[in-house]
Order: sequence, then structure tokens, then C-alpha cells
Amino acid sequence: MEEEDNNLFEDDDNQNPSESDEVKAERFKEKGNEQYKNAEYTEALKSYTKAIELNKAAHLYANRAATYLMLDNYQSAISDCNLALSCDPKFVKAFLRLGKAYLSIGELDKSVESLRKALEYEPHNKSAKEQIKLCHDIRDKKTKINELLQEQKWRAAEPHIIGLFEHCPSWHALRVDHLQVTIGKREYEKGLSMSVKLLREDNSDVDVLSLRGQALLYTGSLTQATKHFQEGLRNDPDHRSCALFLKRVRNMERLKSEGNEAFKAGNNQEAIRFYSEALDVDKNNDNFNSVLYCNRAAAKMAAKEYESAVEDCDAAIKINPEYSKAFARRAQCYLKLEKYEEGVRDYQTASELEPNSQDYESGLKHAQLELKKSKRKDLYKILEISKNADDDEIRKAYRRQALKWHPDKHHDANVDQKEAEKRFKEIGEAYSILSDRQKRQRYDSGVDIEDLENPHAGMDPNDLFQAFFNAQGGGGFGGGGGFGGGGHRGHRGHGGHSGHSGHHSYHYG
Repeated sequence: MEEEDNNLFEDDDNQNPSESDEVKAERFKEKGNEQYKNAEYTEALKSYTKAIELNKAAHLYANRAATYLMLDNYQSAISDCNLALSCDPKFVKAFLRLGKAYLSIGELDKSVESLRKALEYEPHNKSAKEQIKLCHDIRDKKTKINELLQEQKWRAAEPHIIGLFEHCPSWHALRVDHLQVTIGKREYEKGLSMSVKLLREDNSDVDVLSLRGQALLYTGSLTQATKHFQEGLRNDPDHRSCALFLKRVRNMERLKSEGNEAFKAGNNQEAIRFYSEALDVDKNNDNFNSVLYCNRAAAKMAAKEYESAVEDCDAAIKINPEYSKAFARRAQCYLKLEKYEEGVRDYQTASELEPNSQDYESGLKHAQLELKKSKRKDLYKILEISKNADDDEIRKAYRRQALKWHPDKHHDANVDQKEAEKRFKEIGEAYSILSDRQKRQRYDSGVDIEDLENPHAGMDPNDLFQAFFNAQGGGGFGGGGGFGGGGHRGHRGHGGHSGHSGHHSYHYG
């Protein structure tokens, strides 16, 4: 307590020996004084109230006002100080406590006015002078806080706000400033809790409605956020923040909806454009933007822009590391890019985040199968065809590749003879499997090549080559069978099937 509280309680030395109401009131007052000194403020409050019921005296109201101050009940303290002054208009301690109560709720002008009244009756009261100077200092600091908030320097403003709470713990405007800082620092859950308390005090405070709406918006509750902005505008149609954020929410929802409709209609580029525009509306809305990134990734996947889709999934996951759908979508992209290990890893993460998802479990099994298949020889790559190639495309590819890599064609060329033989053999093996629908189906399902029971296993690729071109009604390079019009082979051996190994020579006729 300040100097004015050194003799906190007014004592009545002229006690009446009879059991009058005044005497009884004094007994309750003395009991309250003892309780106050022992920091038993709730009990002291009861004792002073009983005393006041017996004797509505200025000093009793002033004592109860001091108790209300300790209980942070500033409005009741103000009321008791005014009651004390109605009993004794020159009661300096009532003015001092009134000044402190007003200061606690941020009513600086009223605080200074009360303190100056105290100085009228006690011109040298040190406590009153100090409190007036404090009010001026607080006013200057509040101006500084306002400037920092205007510049959105949240972390710079926060220490000043917390410092003022020491003197103004129930200053509503200062608490709103603190809420604004909290929202600015993206501590949205904390901001929601703070805003509830403020709205209980004044549910029509438009600034608080706006700030709570922002916290709801950034935690993904767009519908509730919209309601708060609308309520704010009902109370103040010109409130800039509410109008700005309401427009922002509506734009975000509209663009997202248009993107979804375009995607459903198969207009992938339109969907990408709408999602991109939505992402530009509010760069700070992490929850909403993570969904937009994931949606745009889906549209890019449909447009076969897999690398770019991966980047969007990366952005969604960076915002929300527990976004299972983004992991699953990135896994799908990785499979399309033939990055099977990455695909397996992402499906595993998605399954861990949502253990009961059958889609993710199925996706993981598919990715593991594709990883297994990727470790085998890729017959489609050998023939340089897509996995969706039809029978005609397979035949044409075999003809093209077999002619290109036939070892006799490279007999005098710079290409390594053994490499040509190896490629020629792989081409024959690829064709023998992919041209057989049953074997191809089993190969596509992940069966290892050595387990396909290929009827062509062990067949000399040159025989396969000759059989193919004979079936097509023509030879390979020349007008007749073989090369150059009737060429012949020197050795048949390939990979141990001829009974001997070593370098194989091919002769021209």
C-alpha cells in the first residue's frame, strides 16, 4: 500500500459504553482490520459489511473499498469510495483509493481527477503526487504500445503491455491489446481463451469480436469466424477489421468452392487457377492453405504435373506435419514418378496417422508391390513402351528394338559386341513375356520373371528373332531371311544355352 495506507483503518477512540449499533460496528471493524492484516480479505469483507449495516460511516466504506481493491473488485471499490465521500466530501483516503481503483481499470483521467481532489485538501500528499505522475507515464507508454501495434510489432509491444498490467490489471483496452498481440503471434488457442473472458465482460465489444473471429478463422472454424465478424458489423457497420475479414473469408470459400467444382468437372487447369487465387487471399491462414495446397496437388496430379504436385504436398505437410491426406497424395505422386521407396515411406506415415484407414493400408500394399516390381528387370523400359501398350505396340516395339540391337548389325560397329548381345537377349525376353497375355498379367501383378514359367525360357533370342520375322512374312535386314540376303550364324550360344560360352561371332553372307 502507498503512504496513504500506513494508517489504513479509521479507528473510533470515542467509544460509547452502551451496546449501541456504533459500538457493535466498531467491533466488526476491528475484526475486519485484523483479518485484512492477515490477508484474509474475503473474511474481512464480511466483517466490514456487517459493520456498515450497523453504521454507514465514511471510514467503514473506505476500509471496505481497500478490501475490494485487494480482491481486484475495482467497480465495488469505486462505489464504496463514492459512498465514503458522500458521507465526508473531504475524506482524502477515499480520494486516494478512488484514484487507485480508476487507475486499475485504465480510467486515467478519472484517476488524476480524484488524486487532484486529494491534493486540494492535502497539498503535500506524496502518494497523490506520485500517482498522478504514474498516470502520465502510463499514458505515454500506452501511446507507444498503440504505435507498435499499428506497425504489427507484436513481440516488441508485449513487454510494455505486461509491464502496465502491474498498475492496470483490469484495463479492458490493455487486455484487448494483449489479445491482439496474442493473435498476431499466432497463439490462437490462447487467444480464444482470452477472448471468452473479455466477451463475458462486454459481449458487444467489436474489437474483441473481430479478434476472436480471427482466432476461429485461423484454427479452421470458418463458419464460427463468419458469425463473429457479422455480429461485429451489426454492432458497428463501419468496423474496418470485421468488414475486411468477412470479405476475406467469403473470397477464400468462393475460390475454393469454384476450384472444387472445376476439379470435379475435369477442368484441371481451371481448378489449379482457382486454388492458386485462393492461396493468395490470406498468406497467414495455415489451416486453410494446407487444404488448398493438397487440393491443388490433386488437380496437378490429374493434369500429370507430378513434380509440381509433390511440391504442393510438401507445402501442405510443412504447414501441418500430421496431414495424412497430403502424405497419401504425395505417395501417389511418387509412384507416378517411379520413386517407389518414397511412396512406401509416405503411405506408411499416412497409415500411422490414420491406422484405421483401409485406403491407406491398400495404398501401402500397392506401393510395396510397385517397389518390389521396380527391383526386377523392367520389360517395358527394355522395349521402350508404356505399361499401357497394346499388342500391336508391343510387336512394333520389338521389331524396332530387335533390328536396332541385333548383334550382327554391330559386328563392325563401335558398340561393344557383348553389350549388343546382352541387349538383344533382353529384348527377346521382354517380348516373349509381354506378348503372352497370361504371362504379362502375371508380370504386371508382381510375379518375378523367373517364376513366370515362360515357355520361351532357354530359347535362343536369334531363333525368336527369326520366328518373329518369318511370321511377319519377311526377313530382318535384307530381302531374304537373316542379314544381307541369306546370311548365317556362326554360333548359337547365348548365356550358356549353346553348351559353351565366350565371344560369339556373327557372319554376313
